[in-house]
Amino acid sequence: MKKRYFGTLSRHSCFCAFCRTERQVYRKRRSSLINVVAAAVSALALMLLIWHQFDPQVLPLFVAFLAVAETFVQIRWRLNIVCSECGFDPVLYVRDVEKAVAKVQEHLRKRQEDPAGLLRTPLHLPVRRMVPKAPPPPSPRLSRSV
Repeated sequence: MKKRYFGTLSRHSCFCAFCRTERQVYRKRRSSLINVVAAAVSALALMLLIWHQFDPQVLPLFVAFLAVAETFVQIRWRLNIVCSECGFDPVLYVRDVEKAVAKVQEHLRKRQEDPAGLLRTPLHLPVRRMVPKAPPPPSPRLSRSV
């Protein structure tokens, strides 16, 4: 069952760009209004527990809670965007293609060595097709009559 919060789905169904496996990823990449409200309520509750009245010292506490919420949302999104089947990381691919290729090769090597991997469904990995080279054009120095 898909979780909902305030009318939006928290997870989104999509396909891996490399192995075309269907998977669920978190949509939310940044903090939203819900996170801001939760940080404010937490800061106010902690303020009332500590000082028993309103105190301006709650503002740094609110900013700290907001930073922690943003960090957790970012980490959750970043760890979830990597494909669990083939190890493809689209963020790393945009930054450095060679590192992304090495990461996918390492993940596929580990998957191949894992005995439980024999029971998994096979991946739909892309195949590089080599285009046959056309024969070189005849040299302009040679004559057909010779």
